Amino acid sequence: MADHGGSETAIAVFTAFLVFATIALVLVTKKLSKATQLLATKTQEDFTRRKAQETVAAWERIRDLIEPGGLPRLTSDSRLPDAMRPILRKLEYFGACVNSDVYDLNLFSQLSGSWFLQQYDRILPYIETRQNPRAYADLKELRARVHRVGPGGGTLPTDGDPDL
Repeated sequence: MADHGGSETAIAVFTAFLVFATIALVLVTKKLSKATQLLATKTQEDFTRRKAQETVAAWERIRDLIEPGGLPRLTSDSRLPDAMRPILRKLEYFGACVNSDVYDLNLFSQLSGSWFLQQYDRILPYIETRQNPRAYADLKELRARVHRVGPGGGTLPTDGDPDL
């Protein structure tokens, strides 16, 4: 019989090396998995925070366009005041962003849902009588969604608000 001691020793050493390498890979993979989960959690938290910031900023920009007394009451036969046209466009755009989950519906509703619904009711007769059924569709959907989640809040404070 031939002496295989040298090759058996080499195989044993190589096998032991593979076992240790496999154990090391398993441990590193577990650590990498934990790090990836932490990164995913932090990314989601950052996304949620930015979405909230963008929602508030977008809504404040629209609110700044509206007179302190709110929107004028419009009837079905009202002629839309020139100053209202850009406001309604921005409200429609804001509604599209909320409805597509770019902006946060719950935060918007909490901040100004009641006020929004009050203002919407002032322009409802005008909106309902538009010839194009898609006219203000996102604004209509936003109204329905705010109703469903439950409106909160009233108005965003202004710099001149004594309760600030």
